[in-house]
Amino acid sequence: MNRKKIFIAIFSWILVFLTLLMITKFSLEDDQKSTDSSDQIFDSVIKDETSLNKDDIKAAHRFIRKFAHLGIYMLLGFCLNNAFFVSFDLKNFFNGCLTIFFGFAFSIFDEFIIQGSTQGRTPMFTDVLIDFLGLLIGALILTAFVTFIKKISKKEISN
Repeated sequence: MNRKKIFIAIFSWILVFLTLLMITKFSLEDDQKSTDSSDQIFDSVIKDETSLNKDDIKAAHRFIRKFAHLGIYMLLGFCLNNAFFVSFDLKNFFNGCLTIFFGFAFSIFDEFIIQGSTQGRTPMFTDVLIDFLGLLIGALILTAFVTFIKKISKKEISN
């Protein structure tokens, strides 16, 4: 492996590590801090909540929380798949399998160990499933991007 490829691999794994730290940081927030975070997002998106009833507001908060799970695990799926891609000479399918396996294992650990031991937080298997979907989407986005780049490179070489 040349120095450039080693640097890219190390940088990729640092991004994975930072994403895992970010997920852990959010998971360690107690129920009040977590609620405050979703309140801030809600307030920045919904400027006038006078037309909403309590059930609508509650549903919006739930959507924000679930979308946060999906989004951050999409980032993890993208970063993990990239790290496997640049570090090992595996087929896209195996990179995706490793990404899903390690990401899903971390999701279970995060939900049931970290959040399960955080005050006021309740671990939910539905969150693990949302995390899985995020991992899958993130991994597929990177796979599609890599496949697209390879096709363009082949066309340029053959021309």
